[in-house]
Amino acid sequence: MKNTNLILFLAICGIVSRTASAVTVNDFLPRAYTNASGVLPYRLFKPANYNPTNQYPLVVFMHGAGERGSDNSRQLSVWPSAMVFADARNQAKNPSFMIAPQCPNNASWDSTRGDQIMAILDGLKSEFSIDSNRVYVTGLSMGGFGSWYYINLYPSLFAAAAPIASSWDNYFQDVDTRGIPVWTFYGAGDSSPSATRVGVGNLRRAGYNIIYTDYANGAHNVWDDAYNTPALLTWMYSQRRGTNSSTGPGTWIGSPVTNSNHQLTATNISLAGFSATGNFGTVFRVDWTNFSTSVKSGLALRNSLNWSVSNAEVQPSVTNTFLVTGWTVVLNGSLGGFTSFNDTLAVTVVPSITRQPENYLATAGTTATFEVQIPPYVYRPTFQWLFQGIPLADATNSALLLTNVQSGQAGVYSVVVANPFGSVTSSNAVLEINRNPVAVCRPIFLAADEQCQADGAINDGSFDPDGDAITLQQLPAGPYPLGTNSVTLYVTDSRGASNSCAGTVTVLDRTPPQLICPADIVITNSHDKLTSVITYAPAGGDNCGSLFSLVCRPPSGSAFGAGVHTVACEATDSSGNTARGTFHVTVFAGNQPPVPHIEVSPIAVFPGWTNIIVIAPDSKKATVRFDASKSYDLDDALLKYAWSEEVCMFSTNVVARRVLKVGTHHITLNLDDTFPSGSVSTNVQVEVISGQQAVCILMEMVMESGLPKRELTPLLATLRAAAASFERSQTKAACQQLRAFQNKVINRLLSDQHELAIGLIESAQVVIDSVEESPKKGEQSGERDDESRHGDHKKGRD
Repeated sequence: MKNTNLILFLAICGIVSRTASAVTVNDFLPRAYTNASGVLPYRLFKPANYNPTNQYPLVVFMHGAGERGSDNSRQLSVWPSAMVFADARNQAKNPSFMIAPQCPNNASWDSTRGDQIMAILDGLKSEFSIDSNRVYVTGLSMGGFGSWYYINLYPSLFAAAAPIASSWDNYFQDVDTRGIPVWTFYGAGDSSPSATRVGVGNLRRAGYNIIYTDYANGAHNVWDDAYNTPALLTWMYSQRRGTNSSTGPGTWIGSPVTNSNHQLTATNISLAGFSATGNFGTVFRVDWTNFSTSVKSGLALRNSLNWSVSNAEVQPSVTNTFLVTGWTVVLNGSLGGFTSFNDTLAVTVVPSITRQPENYLATAGTTATFEVQIPPYVYRPTFQWLFQGIPLADATNSALLLTNVQSGQAGVYSVVVANPFGSVTSSNAVLEINRNPVAVCRPIFLAADEQCQADGAINDGSFDPDGDAITLQQLPAGPYPLGTNSVTLYVTDSRGASNSCAGTVTVLDRTPPQLICPADIVITNSHDKLTSVITYAPAGGDNCGSLFSLVCRPPSGSAFGAGVHTVACEATDSSGNTARGTFHVTVFAGNQPPVPHIEVSPIAVFPGWTNIIVIAPDSKKATVRFDASKSYDLDDALLKYAWSEEVCMFSTNVVARRVLKVGTHHITLNLDDTFPSGSVSTNVQVEVISGQQAVCILMEMVMESGLPKRELTPLLATLRAAAASFERSQTKAACQQLRAFQNKVINRLLSDQHELAIGLIESAQVVIDSVEESPKKGEQSGERDDESRHGDHKKGRD
């Protein structure tokens, strides 16, 4: 929207309207809308019997410059005639909402206020059941100017507008609002009646349908008469956004079309119109006018009552704007004057064709001609010939000349005739040529049969473009041997025309050769060998030639270790066809690994415990004996022993001793019979525990026994005392307390819980024996076992 200097006409403050209304400003709810641009007070009228299940129209009223302020009252109280929309008589016919915003001082109905009004409307639509297709805008003086402005600023919002006594500006070059009905009022004694009349006339010439009431005796404040015009409310409430209303006052062109645009193929037109005025009086004058850019008055039939025009001249070179305007006398009030209303029809002359192009039959190599004729009055015609719907280059004359025509030019021709106002396409004309058949060949690849040959056709859709029957001959004829064979296809139509194409027939050997794999092989290695060398010989043959290769992987003569091995063989013929097969080679080891066996001592055995447990006499370390003397070799081979903990080897004897600290130890034994695959390892986990930990095991056994508390408590007390003694390194005292524990078990449990009592007594004795035994000399230092059992030993199975 361009910037515009607003010409505002101030409504004179303090003048009381001539028309009294039962509605007052107090019948409107006071409200205000606030946003970043400030506060906009407004009054809202709500229908008395509002029902949210119905939809209601809404009228936006904008006051003049003199009613600006912030009291939220003057916009209605100064000129109350605008409250006719809220009057009970109108509400009985047209129940509707009405809002009356109050423009702030020193402001105008500009885009800032417009955006605030839009926000108010959005809020009301959410709050009430408002019909979005029946929102109307009206205003007086500055508010009339705002009505013009807002239907251009928000063209998709309003269903109708009624500007009164408004200044004029040309907003319509920016936004097309021809779909919004407008009824505007102006007084001859106002400041710029001529500008208003010229503006309305320009809008009508541009295709706008405007109702214009021109008061003969009115000055600026003509709104009392305007708002008391009986037909205004009927007309306004009949308007719906996007729908044409037939409610008057109005004049319409009904023939030749009812829409606003019409295309002709002639230079004259007959028009017919009609009018509907309702209770607004009788049409006393009808004007027919043709406004065009080159002719000021191509048709000027004025001051008549003719509702039709025959053979009106149409200018072929321009858009002809035909306008019919009806006039009635202002009946209400004392201001007098006239109301005019119009309808427009835009008419253009588009090309037409008087002679269509005709079908043409030509012989290949000759000339073919197509021609089109049009009326001489067609303005600035252009021609574009088409072949099969595609524009032809340099074919822009009324005649199309085709020289040396060939079969590729046969088909459908047409021409598009156009001018600045429209176009027309001719009927199709067919060019037919007696053409040679089309020979289409393809290379083909065939699989050879048992005789190593094959037969096939190289035709790939040969046809006759004229639809004639064709015969095919392929030379030389098949069947064809292995390899690539050159072939020619001859195509002949029923009228003797012929053509040919070349192709190839490639016969391929796609049959795989025959492959015979050896039977599975089973062998045992020598006692002193890890592998065996094995040989084998697959067999094969081919029906269309010789074998190119016959290989196996691993190849014959390879060494195979113990296990099951898959040998894959592959035979390939000279054409690349392949046959595959497999067989298995199973090799058994010649040497059996030794069988290890470890015995650990001394160990402490507790009922229900499967761990290998050794109790440290001093609660710090214990000398543990590892015996592998029961290990054996199936082949009675000489065995070598290697004892290690983690990565540290500590003995090579059959029997080894090692001092182990309290904790968990993993002891590994490696046996080697010195032959291939004759090495084997095993390990044992030993838990070295202190005397205190051993007592804890006894306590756990007691607690899990299910004994009643009276039996449980004294037993656990004795064991806790023993554990405390072990913690203080008082081994003798701990043993005495364990014997006291045994006595309590005998006295309290032996008779009733015999099996439990025996287990607890024996387990306590295991702890006592483990801590009272004195380690033999040399064991604490970890010296090795008997030298007679050191080193290599031949140990067979017993």
